[in-house]
This record gives sequence, structure tokens and C-alpha cells, in this order.
Amino acid sequence: MATKATTSKKPGRFGFWPQVALTSVVAALFLVVANSAIWVNQSIFNTENFTTTAVTSLTSESSRQALASEVVDKALADKPLVKNVAGDTATKLVSGLLGTNQFNRVLTASVGKLQVYVTSKEQKSVTLDLTGVKSTVERLVGVANAAGVSVAENGERLSQVPDQVVLVDANNIPSFYGYGLAFMWLAPICLILALALLAYPYVRDRSKYYQVALAQGSVILVAGLLALLVGPLFKPPVLASITSPNVRTVVGNLYDAFLAQFNQQVYWLIVIGVLWALLPVLVWFGLGFYRKRVAKKK
Repeated sequence: MATKATTSKKPGRFGFWPQVALTSVVAALFLVVANSAIWVNQSIFNTENFTTTAVTSLTSESSRQALASEVVDKALADKPLVKNVAGDTATKLVSGLLGTNQFNRVLTASVGKLQVYVTSKEQKSVTLDLTGVKSTVERLVGVANAAGVSVAENGERLSQVPDQVVLVDANNIPSFYGYGLAFMWLAPICLILALALLAYPYVRDRSKYYQVALAQGSVILVAGLLALLVGPLFKPPVLASITSPNVRTVVGNLYDAFLAQFNQQVYWLIVIGVLWALLPVLVWFGLGFYRKRVAKKK
């Protein structure tokens, strides 16, 4: 009795490319999570890096201008005439004072409190001590009085200059408390899982290393580009609850300063994706060049 010939698929070959696609996507997601965890550990939980970044942002010209405008606006809220006459001059003077070393020390202390509140369960508003600024503005008001501009009723000096200004409201401080230990372990765990998933296709079929590398590198590249969109998407909700345009400028500058560090790490992820995709080509050209040199020597 004749038997009908049958063909069977080679074991382990079915579904290779779908598995490559799935493992590449999951590995890219793990890399993005690892990148985010590294950023949180280095930029948020590291006190020195956090302080340097925040102080640099708050002492920038736009932040100092916004803080000075906030102080002058509050001080001259019920004195529109004085604000029209001396408002710009007062803002420039206060802005200059905010750039002094004396205020830098006050600012560093406030930023230290902000870092504590961000990384702990204690949520309090962060304020800046402006008692030194207050005396400067009052002296300016005295000059305006001497010039014949009526500043305060009954000859009194202006006393509405705030002793402090709220830098970040407690309701707007993101809390990473409870996630600290998780972020500490997320980076190495996600990196190990990502490398294992990326290595799997090469273990299963070494003959397709070029196609696999191209696919994996492309997925990592796309994941990196998408990660760059995350920061700008979260910025509007963060600023939405802030009513003062001056404070919104200050908080926006802070957000951008920390986001810039996150983006720098994402750029490295994008570079890794490009190199991963091009590595087989570079190796192929390198081996070809080496073989030609060996052949010439023979």
C-alpha cells in the first residue's frame, strides 16, 4: 500500500517574524521605562543634581524677570499710578537683586525644601523669602515720593511688599514618595529584560541577524522618538492650575529644565536604535575591508 508523502514544517520556524516584532516592541518599552527610571534617580532623587538644575533655572533671566514682576505686581496692586510710573524700574531692580549671591543662598535653601517635598509624603508649598527685596522696593518708593509722586496715603511708606512669594503650591508638587525604591530597581531590571528579549531572536535563528537587527533598531528608534513627545504632552496639565502668569513662567522654566535632562537621555536611546540597525552593515563592510587587505598581502 502506497503511502502519501507528507511535508512538515521545520520545528521552531513558524511565527519567527511575529515573535521578533513582539519582542522588539516589548524590549523597546522596557528601555524607555529604564531610561525614565534612570532620569528620576539621577535628576529627582539626587539632591545635588536636583538643586543645581532648579537653581540654574530659577536664576535664569526669564525666571528672575517673572519673579520680580510677581513681587512688584503684589506690592503695587492697589497703586496703579505708582505702577505706571515706577513699575518697570522696580521690576528691573528686583530682578537684579534676585541675581545676587545673597539671594542665591536663599533660593538654594528653598530648592532643598522642594526636593524634600517631591521625594517624601510631606507636601507643603515652597516659598521664597523676599524680606531683602522688600526693603529695596520700599527705598524705591521713597525715591518716588521725593519726586512728588504720591505713593502711600498719609505719607506712609508702602508696606504691601510681600515678605515671601509662593514658588510652587503644595497642590502642584508631584510626589514620588513610595516610588523611590521601585525606581531604584526598575532601571537594572528593565535593562536586563530588554537585553534578554533583544537577544532571543539571534539565539533562535542566527542566519537572519541583519534583518533582525534592522527591525529591532527601527523599533527602538521609534520608541525614542515617541518618548520625546511625552514631556510636552504633560506640560499643559501641570501649568493649568496656576493662575498667575508670572508663576506659570517660573514653573514652566523648572519643568523645561528637568525635561531637557530627560530628553538628553532619550537622544542616547535614539542613537542606540540607529547604531543597532546599522551595526550589521558596518560589520559587513569592516569584514570585507579586512578580507581585501589580507588578500593583497598574500
